[in-house]
Amino acid sequence: MPNARTPGPWTLSAWLRILLISRAGAFCFASSKGTDASVFWCPCQCPHVLPVVAETAAPPRGVDLLDLARHSCRISVLVTRDGHQHLLVEDSGRSLQLAASGVSILEPVRLTSSVLWSPEELKQRLNALKCLNSLCWTGRLQPAFFPTEPRCSRLRRVLRALDGSIAGAPHREIGLALFGRARVEQDWADPGDHLRDSVRRAVRRGRSLMNGGYKRFLL
Repeated sequence: MPNARTPGPWTLSAWLRILLISRAGAFCFASSKGTDASVFWCPCQCPHVLPVVAETAAPPRGVDLLDLARHSCRISVLVTRDGHQHLLVEDSGRSLQLAASGVSILEPVRLTSSVLWSPEELKQRLNALKCLNSLCWTGRLQPAFFPTEPRCSRLRRVLRALDGSIAGAPHREIGLALFGRARVEQDWADPGDHLRDSVRRAVRRGRSLMNGGYKRFLL
């Protein structure tokens, strides 16, 4: 994990954090561990990241500018060694990331972006563009741009199984955490092994996601 620091003089508000890293080219970056981690994805790997060019806003300044000081969301800016800026906006569990080249985005800037994307990227990039436009007008990341993942309940179970497996818990103990004591006491010894198989599949799926399978969710 690259080292990061927050230089006090650059902080525009309590919600803005400036992160500097000494190494570029990693697949993703995280500013910290735990539930407060800010994760930055590489735009080459994740089409949800919107590439933009930041240009100096010459006077008179209109409303069509990105001004970080105007937003109440948590904002983190990561600057890589090659000078690229990665802007991450976080709001109530939702996030929007921009990959910006050009002038510093710490000042009000005018953003431009390509209008030609590959068919594989088009849907995600258009959604990010609409979300950015909404953010600039409302100051928030609106839920409409972040539909619920239909597999979220199953994926939560898979991640809990993975956590238990990594911690060294036996499969029966993982089953207790996933399905409850009553279900385990009733079905664990069933000759069909259906409940045991469910735990095994959840652990196997979790390890597959951990070992690179999660990249499919970025598409």
